[in-house]
Amino acid sequence: MTLGRVQETSAEVNFNLIHSEVARAVTTAQPHIKVETIDPNTGLVPIIDKLDAVLTATLLAKENLEKDLEQLQQKFDDAFARINATAATLTAEKEDIFRQNDKIASDYRELETERTRAADERVATVQQKLIAERQLSQGFNQDLLRTQAELELAHGKLSAAEEKVRKIEPVPDRAASVYEPDGKIILVDELAGVVHLNLGSDDRVYRGLTFSVYDRGSAIRKDGRAKAEVEIFGLSKNYSLARIVRSAAKNPIATEDAIANLIWDASESKTFVLIGEFDLDSDGVVEGDAPDRISSLISQWGGKVEKEVSVATDVVIVGNLPSIPPKPTFDDLEIDPLAQERYDFAQQQRTRYDRIHDSARDLMIPMFKYSKFLYLIGYTGQVQKPRAFYGSDPGWGGDFHSSL
Repeated sequence: MTLGRVQETSAEVNFNLIHSEVARAVTTAQPHIKVETIDPNTGLVPIIDKLDAVLTATLLAKENLEKDLEQLQQKFDDAFARINATAATLTAEKEDIFRQNDKIASDYRELETERTRAADERVATVQQKLIAERQLSQGFNQDLLRTQAELELAHGKLSAAEEKVRKIEPVPDRAASVYEPDGKIILVDELAGVVHLNLGSDDRVYRGLTFSVYDRGSAIRKDGRAKAEVEIFGLSKNYSLARIVRSAAKNPIATEDAIANLIWDASESKTFVLIGEFDLDSDGVVEGDAPDRISSLISQWGGKVEKEVSVATDVVIVGNLPSIPPKPTFDDLEIDPLAQERYDFAQQQRTRYDRIHDSARDLMIPMFKYSKFLYLIGYTGQVQKPRAFYGSDPGWGGDFHSSL
């Protein structure tokens, strides 16, 4: 029963053999029963019970491990399925990105091709236009050269004709009418500083209008300087009262002295053109709005102001030659962005000055310096007034007594 076989030997031999086999069995079972050390003399039944307990625990542990393994396998399968799904999604997205990239690259190549083609077409068009413009410019240049040659020939013929005419009859002086008196002094009240003029409301004079006074019997001086200046303050139909603004003690105003105003005219409106820069009150500072202020005075006094000269122009009023600042550098423009604009404007003003000056000379239109203009309108004593160049309010009509 111990060895599982019949041992036909003596009991002593059998005992020793069984003892030896049991000891070997205990030694073999000991590694599987770790909770205690087995005594070799322990009986086989207790050992078998111990081994059964160990086997039962081992089987239970194995079952639990198999369950855990099954769960891990399921988790692994689920994770692997998710990884595969994610990989499939990423692969699809990657393929979509590749398709989009291919489409963008294709669109870019098409756009680049179209841009190059359009650029080539524009270049070709511009080159054709440039060639056409050059041909047209050459034609214009030839026409201009021909016209200049014809103009020079015409000028030569005109100069020769003028020379022949001058030998027969002097050239008419267009400035002659400028030096004609407009009226005269008919009464002088030296004590009151008042004079009477032979011009009244019927002659369309008005309060605030000024006149230069020149000696009777003598022509108006070419430089325009007058012996006195007067300003109308009272009106009657046939005469007016004027206060003496400026007068020389050694050469006082006398009856029959002539009076004149370059702008005012009883019968017609004179036309003026202004060029240059103007220092209105002679303080050494050029006023930027001076042309507008002088134009306002001329308009208020019945004259007209034009931008360009023509055969209808009566007088060109000449200011100082427009100054041109140095051409701004890049550093200048960094400091003052408007420097280029001022430079261009000064260039335009200088060009206009030269053009109008030359045209007026060719048309023999009188050109008066600003100082002479002030003399001829009797206004040198008025320039310091705050609103000297905004004109007066014409008081047409009205009798003498109501105007006082």
